[in-house]
Amino acid sequence: MPQSKKVVLFIVEGICDKICLESILKQMNEDNALLFLVMNGDVTSDKHTTPSNVLKKLQEEIARNRKEIKKKDYVRIVHLFDVDGVFIPEDSVVETSVPKPIYRLDCIEANERSKIIDRNNRKSAILLRLATSERIWVDIPYEAYFFSCNLDHVLHNDANLPNEEKVEKAEEFERRYEKDIDAFVRLLDMVSTPHGVDYRKSWDFISEGLNSLNRYTNFSLYIRKLYSNG
Repeated sequence: MPQSKKVVLFIVEGICDKICLESILKQMNEDNALLFLVMNGDVTSDKHTTPSNVLKKLQEEIARNRKEIKKKDYVRIVHLFDVDGVFIPEDSVVETSVPKPIYRLDCIEANERSKIIDRNNRKSAILLRLATSERIWVDIPYEAYFFSCNLDHVLHNDANLPNEEKVEKAEEFERRYEKDIDAFVRLLDMVSTPHGVDYRKSWDFISEGLNSLNRYTNFSLYIRKLYSNG
């Protein structure tokens, strides 16, 4: 990493997030060194994570996985989440004989309804804690952005993409958009939370009604800032 450049760290759930976004974001962040931390899971769905300890857990993960980076070298930490429909009313979780949860525009189908309701309650509280967090440690700016109901939904228009297709779809996305940043920006604008909604209000919006099952992202707010400065 060039010593003159500050680091923007992106925290993502899985390798497909990195495949989709890394090349595009590096082109849009030329003034900074861009790094990814792949969590290989969702820290907000971990049963040991709570609203009171989630920031500490993030700090520990960053320190453990990015030992080569000093705290003073970070200019910003950007955290990307799948919302997974967690803000919907409990009566919109429907018990059916499906092998894994199915995300519809008006409900989540699951074979153990109570487990999904429990997950939704825990994860939604943690997400809202992170959405109102402005710093990691004391002085590193932190921002949380969501994909609803998940990254596959926003980028590939498929909320229930089979696991065996995820890498192929991610690689297709990378090839398509790394050479056409304008088209990438237009895509995110198309699925953005309503125009005029700022960062705080975007989280209010996604937590209302069935919005967290529909195809929305507030990551467009971050991308638009980069695009305007480019």
